[in-house]
Amino acid sequence: MCRSVFLFFLIFGCTVSKPGLFPDTPYLFWTPKTNQLFYHNNTENWIHINEPPNIFSFTYGTTKHKHIGCSYDFGKGFLLSSDNHANTLALLGETSSGRTQGTFFHFGTSSGVGHVAVDWISSNVYWTDGLFGWIGLQTLPRSIETIQPNKKFRVVVDKFLDVPSGIAVHANKRFLFWTDKGVEPKLERASLDGSNRKVLIWSGIINPVSVTVDVRNDMVYFTDSARETVEVIDLNGNSRRILFYETNSLFYGIETFKNYVFVSDQSTNQILVLSNSTGQKLKSSATGGSVPFSLGVFAEENQPQDSAECDAYGCNQICITENAGAKCLCEDGYDLSADDKTCTETNKLLQRSILVAAGPNICDITIDTLNSYRYINLPINCDVIATTSGDVSYFTLAMHTREIYYAKEDIIFRQELFETSVALNISRQNRISGMDYDWLTDTLYWSEESVSKIFAWNVSSEKITIQEISAPSMGFPTALKVDPFKKRFFYIDGSSSVSIKVLNIETNDIQTLESLGIVSPAYLIYDRRKDMVFWSDAGKSSLGSVKSDGTNTNFKQLSQGSTYSGITVYKDYLLWLSTTPPSTLHLNVMENTSLSSDIAIEMPLNVGVSRIFDMRAFDKALQPFAKEPCITDNDGCEHICVVEGENSRCVCHLGYTIQSDQKSCVSAPIDRGFLLTTDIQKKNIYQINYMNEDIQTINILPGSPGVQDFDDIRNEMIWWDSSQTAIRKSHFDGSNEKVVKGGVVEVHGLTIDHSTGNIFYSSGDNIFVTTNSGDVFRKLVSGGNIGSLQVDSKRGIMVWIEGRPNPKLRRSYMDGTNVETIFSSSSHPIATPMDLAIDDADGSLVWCDDTLDKIEVVNMATFTPRTVIENRKEFPVSVTVYGEFIYYIARDRRSVTKISKITGSNPSTVMASPLFGKLLYLTIYKESSQMLHKLCSSQNGLCSKFCLPRGENNAICACENGVQIDPEGLCPGDVQCPLTISNGKIPKTCRRLAGDVCGFTCDEGYQVNVAETTRIICGANGQWDQTNKLCTVVEKNVAALAGGIAGSGVVLIILAVVVFFVLKRKKKEKKSKQQQNDLSLGYTCPSELDPSMLSGSQISTYTTLSEDGEVYDEIKENYLYQAPTIEQPKSVEIPSIRFSKHEYKGKSCDDGGLSVKSERYSVFPSRVNEDDLGYLETSQSRASMQDPEPDYDSNDHLKPTHGEDYLYVIRTPDNVRRGSRVQQCN
Repeated sequence: MCRSVFLFFLIFGCTVSKPGLFPDTPYLFWTPKTNQLFYHNNTENWIHINEPPNIFSFTYGTTKHKHIGCSYDFGKGFLLSSDNHANTLALLGETSSGRTQGTFFHFGTSSGVGHVAVDWISSNVYWTDGLFGWIGLQTLPRSIETIQPNKKFRVVVDKFLDVPSGIAVHANKRFLFWTDKGVEPKLERASLDGSNRKVLIWSGIINPVSVTVDVRNDMVYFTDSARETVEVIDLNGNSRRILFYETNSLFYGIETFKNYVFVSDQSTNQILVLSNSTGQKLKSSATGGSVPFSLGVFAEENQPQDSAECDAYGCNQICITENAGAKCLCEDGYDLSADDKTCTETNKLLQRSILVAAGPNICDITIDTLNSYRYINLPINCDVIATTSGDVSYFTLAMHTREIYYAKEDIIFRQELFETSVALNISRQNRISGMDYDWLTDTLYWSEESVSKIFAWNVSSEKITIQEISAPSMGFPTALKVDPFKKRFFYIDGSSSVSIKVLNIETNDIQTLESLGIVSPAYLIYDRRKDMVFWSDAGKSSLGSVKSDGTNTNFKQLSQGSTYSGITVYKDYLLWLSTTPPSTLHLNVMENTSLSSDIAIEMPLNVGVSRIFDMRAFDKALQPFAKEPCITDNDGCEHICVVEGENSRCVCHLGYTIQSDQKSCVSAPIDRGFLLTTDIQKKNIYQINYMNEDIQTINILPGSPGVQDFDDIRNEMIWWDSSQTAIRKSHFDGSNEKVVKGGVVEVHGLTIDHSTGNIFYSSGDNIFVTTNSGDVFRKLVSGGNIGSLQVDSKRGIMVWIEGRPNPKLRRSYMDGTNVETIFSSSSHPIATPMDLAIDDADGSLVWCDDTLDKIEVVNMATFTPRTVIENRKEFPVSVTVYGEFIYYIARDRRSVTKISKITGSNPSTVMASPLFGKLLYLTIYKESSQMLHKLCSSQNGLCSKFCLPRGENNAICACENGVQIDPEGLCPGDVQCPLTISNGKIPKTCRRLAGDVCGFTCDEGYQVNVAETTRIICGANGQWDQTNKLCTVVEKNVAALAGGIAGSGVVLIILAVVVFFVLKRKKKEKKSKQQQNDLSLGYTCPSELDPSMLSGSQISTYTTLSEDGEVYDEIKENYLYQAPTIEQPKSVEIPSIRFSKHEYKGKSCDDGGLSVKSERYSVFPSRVNEDDLGYLETSQSRASMQDPEPDYDSNDHLKPTHGEDYLYVIRTPDNVRRGSRVQQCN
């Protein structure tokens, strides 16, 4: 049920004749950012006895009014609201006759006005203004009939504020709370006069829009719309916890009542009722079709009365109640008299104003005039300076001493504000072309027309001593502005090449910030807060801006036909002057400084002159001294500078530790026993020690990291950065960070093959693999909306998720062949699969479903799923497994939970912190050295580009995407050095590719020339780096033969020894021959196999590598392996194979068939004699051959499909040693 009561506002208020507009208390009410106010008239029954809520509304103001913030004074019966469209504060109440009346009681807020709060004991109202960057205070009227519109107010807080938003009062404790959602978001507390400030929350906070106080329990609640949280702390900022969180929510207003917390959710247009202790959602209510903003509960319990000391204290203007009693304050523009009660107006005292050089005068326009001139006429005072002849071209201000310096032609004047006489004037030889004041050194700087110098005068010195500053390429400075903190000048170079420049005073260096796109810039301003330079260009009828480093240049075209002059910035307002012929003057106001807005206020200036020139903002806060906390270079704090009274304190972000200098912050990487997770909200990657809950932040460059993995073998972390659309890598300490592959979008799965360092990742509907260096990549699989991805390197398989509209889990070999569906939504309950992991212990698959709220384990041999947990209202989004436990992140949780992987029992929190943002993607540290693929893990399987496992015992070599490997097993561009050197040879087990380091052996009768030289490098030209005199002839020693008879005895002894060893060797060879005969294999060659297919398009096949370090060496950028001295290759056990699946009926092999002989391994085998033994598994062209029968045993579950562009690494029988040559049947 909904009804409307219309209240038509006039400037001074209006009434409606119908009494009894407000419902019985308590009642919930809220603003919808329209000219309406909504409320429940049965709030308690709705909460307690489930009575359906009755929603009512009443309308006040025209459709131009947008009520956003709201509060109330229960004792006076007032409802208050802020209006960010009409730039007002409004009040509703009942008159003494019982009629409802509404009125505006304050004009001149900005469109950034936010929430309002009432001090019900002292009878004051506070509000936040995000554009003005301050908190205002004004007394409430005693009754609705006695209100005085546009009464002056007091700014209680304006220093160290950026964008204040939420505000709340604990009148009984004399505290004021507010949130700041600016560049450094925070939640603060102060006394009711704005003093004794304390930052309560500064970390783990992004967009705190609202705050309220539970006065019964002394707790503070606030909403953070970006974090999607409702949070609670005590009055000192301690005991922080997340009360409630919900994905895709947009929390705004917040209020407490008894044991409840009310929150407006703009994503669903509902008001939620939460338990103030557990956060459980108890109720939710629609809002009558409106979008709820601020809300309140009009209830006596929320505003308990206290001693009303202000009522009898006798303050002339504002009274606040402190712990010591009542205290009087004055509105801005007044001074407190000696009696501490009376306020006296200070004659023409500037508080916050815009000063304009109008002809011979300088005029004062108060800041609130910018938004209230449409409603009321406020006077413009043009008597800021003494009356003298000539127009004011430039001026500057010493705000703390209330002095002004201005130029008329070639004369500089100095005087106090609003004085009728000039204190000092200085005549120069040239017309003044710019002027500014450095308040830190009390120095006046100016420039002169067509003079390539800047002049300086220390105004505090007894003598007028003028210094000159010059620099190469200075040009002719005009419109001079100084940055006292960084000691630099910004100016317009008025020479023939017009430009915007900056001069560093200490280094005397000049940089041109902008020279294109400008014609005749006349005035310039530097905004220290945003580190931006703005200028007006009369010749181009435009505005321009540029960062102080010359980046981020922007322009805004203005209307033609006007002359544009002075320009300034105040908070988030950009202001400039214009003159439209013949003499129409305007002060133009834009409510942002990005030059992107098309909306600007044109405020007419009726100042009685035809020309306006320079313009400045007056606010003492604009000239802070270096001693003020956190102003200069963040007070040296590396991370966060927290203001504490007149001092500062440095603090670090989560995952960092403050150092002994109390300035710098350091993170210490965890070596092992950690979880790795990404905070996609705070844009950090964290290490969490799952033994002691230590948190460390990976110190990577700023960006937006997403899915990540780490490689303990290469000590690297790999991640995808969405802001840079790149896969990046670095060490855990953040060093050696680099881009692996750029131009990569929509990466939701990324994992590392620890055997090779190759990176597998999903992008859109495809799965790719790239090398660790990112130099080449290859497309492996196409699917639909591919998400999380994992590889099981040891078992040679790959598993992944395909999302909606057809969610499924799939797997294949790691080369992308033999794709199988584990299960889909048609065969098993699956809705929103979010993540998966592989249990290294048995190869089983662990996966989680967000929508179905479950975690399952799948037996990969049978595809049988087993539910571990479900329906716990956790909705897991990330999962990993290690040892006996499954670790997971639940939706919206700032924590990691651990459960038994068998039973799902004994859930425990590994780590939880309200400082986390939104955690996603979870990886756990594992010792991967035992989980490597037996073929690819050793020297990349001798592949030049990719070694891709096909099950546990097979693998292939492959080239980059779209490129076929050639019959020699090389990819295009591969350079291979020869097998031989002069009088020596290279072991066939070395790849001999460019950059490889190989050992060598000398031919019989030759020896290594230089003992230390045992390795040579294959150069990019296909030649070894050194070949001369590596092997030299063994010199025979004939001197022993001249020993005569005496030497014959020695010869006989030598012969005897030789005979002994020859006999022993023959016996050993006979035994070895018998062993080899035992290894003989019988094969039947297929009669239908055309031998021609084994050349050209046919791809060679090889087995696994010898572990003999002497005969197989590889260099991988930074690694050199010293080969041990071993004469023969080691024997290596190879898993069994089912030979029956490789038997063919037909012609059998004779003496030219296959046999096996142990020898050193060659990646590109050549023909051998009939004594050589080996076997071949061919790779058929898909166009001409059928796939051979699959090669797997009970531990393999995937069937191979052979492609055209692979070099196969295959599994050999148990009785064939690694290092066996492979050859074809003749």
